[in-house]
Amino acid sequence: MEDEDRIRQAGLRVTAARPAITRTLREGDHLDVDTVCHGVRGRIGRVSPQGVVQGLGAAEQSPLSPYGFSPALPERHAKGA
Repeated sequence: MEDEDRIRQAGLRVTAARPAITRTLREGDHLDVDTVCHGVRGRIGRVSPQGVVQGLGAAEQSPLSPYGFSPALPERHAKGA
């Protein structure tokens, strides 16, 4: 099943960032917001740290965790935050 389908099944709207966030999280371990942002930017071009945090927050409130990634928010140590 594709990430987009998993996101829809969790009752979330598919945005460009959400599948990119899930793929980035699957590839890393205990990623901070800056690292997730960098990974997402490599996939879709632009994303703000706030966009990543909001995407992670939405995942945390949904049933996505059984679908292959931990929805726990990464460490909030973004530069300048």
